[in-house]
Amino acid sequence: MKRTISLLIFCFAALFLIPVLSTGAGEYVGAGECKTCHSDIYAAWEKNAHSSVFDILVEGEHEDNANCLPCHTTGFASAGDGTISYEEKNITCENCHGPGSGHVKSQSKTAIDRGDREEVCVKCHISDWSPAFDYEEYMERGVH
Repeated sequence: MKRTISLLIFCFAALFLIPVLSTGAGEYVGAGECKTCHSDIYAAWEKNAHSSVFDILVEGEHEDNANCLPCHTTGFASAGDGTISYEEKNITCENCHGPGSGHVKSQSKTAIDRGDREEVCVKCHISDWSPAFDYEEYMERGVH
């Protein structure tokens, strides 16, 4: 009997904890996939500077600059051999909320990072590039 109860408790906990533990893990799915369910947020994001920030690099001919790409792309990665890659141009949903494959698969709100993202924002919004950046003010205006 104790074993059955323990097994039930374990299964119940696993059912609710696995999406929480997988938050931010997984593969990138792209903003287009997010648009499927979050069309209103996607439409607002399209009007935001984050949706076209890669254009700044193109205009300045810096689209291959590894120093610039982390703040103008989503899913930036740099290998030890100097190889660079990214998942999407511009700052998209998954830049702030993490890779979305777990969320898309489970449709669970706990399978995506919905927390305070100030630590993500301030990696790029530094005084040299965003001297007037104020996290609280930007959040009130909306980042989507």
